[in-house]
Amino acid sequence: MKTVVIAGAVGVIGRGVLAHYETNEDVEIIAISRRPPDFPTRARHLAIDLGERESSERILAQASSATHFVFCAYQEGRTQAEQVSVNLTMLRNAVEGLEKHAPGLTHVTLMQGGKAYAGLAIGTPMNLLMVIAVYGTLSRKLGVPMSFPGPRPAYDALYQVTDARLLASAVDWAGETAQCRGQVYNITNGDYFRWSRVWPRIAEFFSVPVGEPFALSLQETMADKAPIWEELVATHSLRPYAYRDIVSWKFGDAIFKTCYDNITSTIKARRHGFTDCIDTEDMYLELLHELRVSRVIP
Repeated sequence: MKTVVIAGAVGVIGRGVLAHYETNEDVEIIAISRRPPDFPTRARHLAIDLGERESSERILAQASSATHFVFCAYQEGRTQAEQVSVNLTMLRNAVEGLEKHAPGLTHVTLMQGGKAYAGLAIGTPMNLLMVIAVYGTLSRKLGVPMSFPGPRPAYDALYQVTDARLLASAVDWAGETAQCRGQVYNITNGDYFRWSRVWPRIAEFFSVPVGEPFALSLQETMADKAPIWEELVATHSLRPYAYRDIVSWKFGDAIFKTCYDNITSTIKARRHGFTDCIDTEDMYLELLHELRVSRVIP
């Protein structure tokens, strides 16, 4: 039986991968994360801090049936060197622990990319969807236009993102395709867009004027908005996520200040057989609607 172990299973990518395999009853799922999933799942959860080698190896003995490992874990560092060190340590502890205890391990998938992912996940440092969702919600509450919080060049630049669901489908494909062994692929939605075209549709979703691009620091501007968010949670009976956990304004600042075209080629993946794609404008509206239905935003 195929057993997929997902490290970082409650993050934006890991949750997408987990959800993808939920529908396949022939696949056993083991979710690895420090905190338990805050959503329904049939996956068996192992609470592991992959930064701790001894405890990781001990607990990973419970994943001896693993055949596929998907590494989606990520931890911020104060410096680039620290960030590399801490994430390499987690990867090494996870892979070496599984190699020791899971003799049937045949495939490892490692994520590394542009960090512009879209999907539902709380408490993750790189989730553009939640930045947009909370920014739009607060704009409506405050009665101000939903101006793009970056300079005009960033508003007009070509950009790309990756739906976490599509990325999960690519993970499944790569894990079952012999030609993919040892290969590196770019996986994106398959289209390019300009925020100047997408942003008005997002503002329309929140029923607010779109406004003109206005470069501002989200970290500074949104720092004092926790009481407003708490009021929204109480008024609309939203899920009681803490404001500090639901969105990373630092990440939003990084994405919305990108003044150059950000595009990569997915031709290699297509040539090797992965042809899934999704319209980015439709994706944002669909995922924002899901957040509303799930009572994450009003």
